[in-house]
Amino acid sequence: MPSIYDARSTREWCDQETVGESFYRTALNDIRKLVPLNEHKVRRFDATLVLEMDNPHSEAGHAISVRWQDRVIAYIPDLETDDYFPELARLAASGFDAGVRGTLWTNETQPNFNPNDVHMSVHVGPQPPGMIVPINNPPSRKWAAIPRGQASQVTKEKDHLDVLQPYTGLGHKKTYILVTLHKVLLGTRTRWAGVEVRLDGKRIGELSKATGAKFLPIIEHYDSLGLITVCHAYLRETATSAEVALKAATFEEITDKDLYNPVICPIPQLVPYAFDPYTYNVPGRYRPELEDDAYSDWEYEEPHYFNPQRLGYYNAELVGPNNSIGRAPLRGYLQTSIGLSGNKSYAIYLLCLFFGGYIGLHHYYVGKIGKGVLYTCTMGLFMIGWIADILNPRRGFYS
Repeated sequence: MPSIYDARSTREWCDQETVGESFYRTALNDIRKLVPLNEHKVRRFDATLVLEMDNPHSEAGHAISVRWQDRVIAYIPDLETDDYFPELARLAASGFDAGVRGTLWTNETQPNFNPNDVHMSVHVGPQPPGMIVPINNPPSRKWAAIPRGQASQVTKEKDHLDVLQPYTGLGHKKTYILVTLHKVLLGTRTRWAGVEVRLDGKRIGELSKATGAKFLPIIEHYDSLGLITVCHAYLRETATSAEVALKAATFEEITDKDLYNPVICPIPQLVPYAFDPYTYNVPGRYRPELEDDAYSDWEYEEPHYFNPQRLGYYNAELVGPNNSIGRAPLRGYLQTSIGLSGNKSYAIYLLCLFFGGYIGLHHYYVGKIGKGVLYTCTMGLFMIGWIADILNPRRGFYS
């Protein structure tokens, strides 16, 4: 199974709605049994967001399931998956699921509650889309990250636009990056201890004297531990320049635990960022079985977040109870390794699409016989369907 990448929101509130809870009542009832109600009359638990590129029911072509103990309990609404897709695709290609906060609300605390008529609603709390996974990877040496906090502006970025340029033009309002903070001597006539900001080892600016003083004690302490100081930051493009702002707690705001006992290297190395998320090698994770009877002997386990030793891919193929491989979506079947589209080649799919798509050749190639016959009989849905497939070829291939 994949490791879990910590994508939990810094807020306790879970505001991302989900759909489809009624199909997974067995798992949700297990949450009701094992997780107590809190003071707000909801149940809080750790969940994961799992990208399902091979889910045939997703109109977007990339469904996102919400899972608890690897059991599907709901889905992100299809119209909202586009926002999360690029980052979750990169995580999936690196062998990770996104760990988030989850809440389960039920009507059992309402007046006149009927035990035979239980309503359940799941919400999750991830970091906002675009702020889950940084564009760049963290340092290869040991490091610790300052927890997220209020924004602190970096100065003199205009002197280092050549370093920032590769991180611009990505189509984001704000680009999430990791920067490192270093204690250096600044100033010309009067020298003073300040903070230099670097991106992938190259200087991109510095903090003002007043702002730097709020972070120097943290940097000095991490230096004494042999750790590089890493900071969450956001790159914002303007018409003529670029601005960088830190999102980090100051020395007065950081907790003793984060200062004196920081987590070492909390963010893993991921596959390189790709402008087109469809180019990531994403494994299939669709679980077609409903859970009515599949988990009669299931036992609860505590979730385990990122462990650098547990990297690898997780691809899905149905395997019967007698270890026989099958294609039918039978309840209770396990999963083993296979590629997202089996042994089908995307390049061959494109050739079929461009040169024979008007008669449905690309659909025949990936096994969609019914749709292929429809295209053959209607000349690619009167050419309209063929043109639509050409405009979005990956959706047809991966779905």
